[in-house]
Amino acid sequence: MPINPGDSGQDIIRGSSDIPLSPQGLQEAHEIGMKLAMKGGLDSIATSDLRRASDTAKIIAHHTHAPIVYNGPDLHPWHLGEMEGQPTEKVMDGIINHMEDHPDEAPKGRGPESTSDGESFNDFKRRGLTTFKTGLARLTMDPTKKDAYVTHYRMIKLAQAWQKEGGVGNDRIDKEYMKTSGDEPGSVHRMYNDPRTQETKIQKVDLNDPSPLLGGMYLIRHGATAYNKENQR
Repeated sequence: MPINPGDSGQDIIRGSSDIPLSPQGLQEAHEIGMKLAMKGGLDSIATSDLRRASDTAKIIAHHTHAPIVYNGPDLHPWHLGEMEGQPTEKVMDGIINHMEDHPDEAPKGRGPESTSDGESFNDFKRRGLTTFKTGLARLTMDPTKKDAYVTHYRMIKLAQAWQKEGGVGNDRIDKEYMKTSGDEPGSVHRMYNDPRTQETKIQKVDLNDPSPLLGGMYLIRHGATAYNKENQR
């Protein structure tokens, strides 16, 4: 069973751990789906096949009636080996070390709920950037499409760090930005290429604003799990 941070609000590294949504996370997924439906819905949904993401995607699909067109590993977070299942504060230095000083070295071992071996930061980056570039390329054929990607914390941080360095057209990322905290579970961001400048833009979506969704890639972070510090607030 997953480790429960309990009342301490301790955050636990998730990575490839296949842990379910908590009751709070299920409620968040329903709220995301209902609010996206009120904003005009989606055209398609792609999702990580880890349960916390795929269950979020299924709930969003129920409310928006958008088809799930992909369910697989391309949208996984960074696989962090034996650091998975450990308190984030305890292993953050190791995560940063792998990113900055040993980007081609995969973390060893596995955590108690891991489903994959560790992967190097550069392998994670290549996987993520390929996913983002492919999604943005799809939008060039029809910029009005609203394609959702249900994914994880570090995938969204990677997208933002890439955008900080210009996005499409290069493979650079802002590693300092990767170290900063991100939005909580259930957040939604729109990623698109500005047609005037061709720069990649990422904007947080206000789900309480009834304005219709515009075309773009919608990066959706799954709802809370027992591993998230935001659980049981």
